[in-house]
Amino acid sequence: MKHWIWTLLIVLAVPAAAATVEEARDAERRGDWNEAVSLWADLVDGAPGDRDMRRAYLLALDAVGDVAALDREAPRAAEAFPGWDGPAVIHARALARVGRDDQALAVLEPLVESSVPAAERRAALLLEGGRTEEAAQVFSSLVRAYDPDAAYTPEELLAFGRAAWARGDYKGAARVLETAYRDSLDFLPARLALTRLFHEKHQSELAGTEVTDARKLAPAHPDVFVALAELSLQSNQFPRAEFAARRALAIRDGDPGAGRVLARLDVIADLEDAARDRLDDLLDRNPNDRETRALLAAAAYFAGDSTTYHGAIDHLLGADPSYVEPYLVLGDILELRIRNREALAAYRRALAADSTNASVWSSLGLLTMREGREAEARGYLEKAFELDEYNIRAYNQLELLDHMETFTTYP
Repeated sequence: MKHWIWTLLIVLAVPAAAATVEEARDAERRGDWNEAVSLWADLVDGAPGDRDMRRAYLLALDAVGDVAALDREAPRAAEAFPGWDGPAVIHARALARVGRDDQALAVLEPLVESSVPAAERRAALLLEGGRTEEAAQVFSSLVRAYDPDAAYTPEELLAFGRAAWARGDYKGAARVLETAYRDSLDFLPARLALTRLFHEKHQSELAGTEVTDARKLAPAHPDVFVALAELSLQSNQFPRAEFAARRALAIRDGDPGAGRVLARLDVIADLEDAARDRLDDLLDRNPNDRETRALLAAAAYFAGDSTTYHGAIDHLLGADPSYVEPYLVLGDILELRIRNREALAAYRRALAADSTNASVWSSLGLLTMREGREAEARGYLEKAFELDEYNIRAYNQLELLDHMETFTTYP
């Protein structure tokens, strides 16, 4: 009898098994991010000197959009590991997502001279705020600083790649980003950056390959769902775009990328009121979000609300006169609604804002070609390809025009 009593007491005295890294990773793969956050917190408490665990904890907090926790935990991590730029970069990204740009810049400022990722994030924030010349100077300095023979961390390579992308060196950006994930096969941000780079260049097959690989790495990460939603929207796969966007929002409430996808689907479906409600909510969270305000202008246009439309345009172009996104978004949706005359007018307004934007020339060329005005289209497409030799849409259409000129017709 005493034997069984002692056994019971021993069992009761043994604490529950400590969380393991694999359990935390498994929770992330399942999409149980709140559980993952809890597990990483326990792991950090048990091993406060493990920087990899601390980084995983901060990234999990970022995944669920818990900015308040990052306000607390990022400074603690930075204090525990002097000289480490990771906490500041992760924290700044989360702050910017909710419109706290000034605080994000303040977090990054002490590191910009010593940290490539911090400098690149600062430049991205400057660009988003309309400070284009200042941002361009930082991006250019990073491009010049990159040494292909030097050893860099994956985070540094990601920053160099984004800087090259921002300066229009798409081939160089792709090469650096590919190096980032070759050096660290599980480095998700490089995969997602490549997805968006190929997405921007309308190279759908390559973008699809990258997002598929990203889904293998992190099948339930909100950033992966957002990338999938954006790619599906561009490919007119609207049900899949909606599914992926809603999955992202189920993990990170208020995610701007996912919210914009759903709002754009609402505008396409002639549900302007629903779109404007969603966009107003996003702008309440982050008044500095240019992409959201550009989409709000389109929603207001279709709703016949000229006051909101012109207010959004004036706000955007007042900060950056060369910002063409509101006109490109509007033109694209007008084309889907087969309102081509208005779409052409939108593209021409974009051209007046920035005559060096290859996407504008390409959009003009594609639309005029669909209307059967091949000679006019060729001029637009050639200009687009001259400005951006990686513009696959312009290249393919120019190839088609070349073939069409060789066709023989018979009476």
